[in-house]
Amino acid sequence: MKIGKWIELDEEFYFDKQDTHDGQYNKNGKKVGRWDIMYCKPYEQEYKQMGNIVVVDHMIKKEIRQRLESGQIQMKGLT
Repeated sequence: MKIGKWIELDEEFYFDKQDTHDGQYNKNGKKVGRWDIMYCKPYEQEYKQMGNIVVVDHMIKKEIRQRLESGQIQMKGLT
């Protein structure tokens, strides 16, 4: 059972898509709170945040942030 802070690889993790999910599991093994979605480009070593998931009462609210060419951030809320 998973308890505490975890960094998990995305289900489709591979060389060109290095995404991770960073967050907490409660004492019952359920995801809780904020989970950050991090990515790393090939041949780079630094992970950057691209969005987050918030788990409230076992419901997941997902926000995806996309950095636009102009430097602005586009956010989409998904439930």
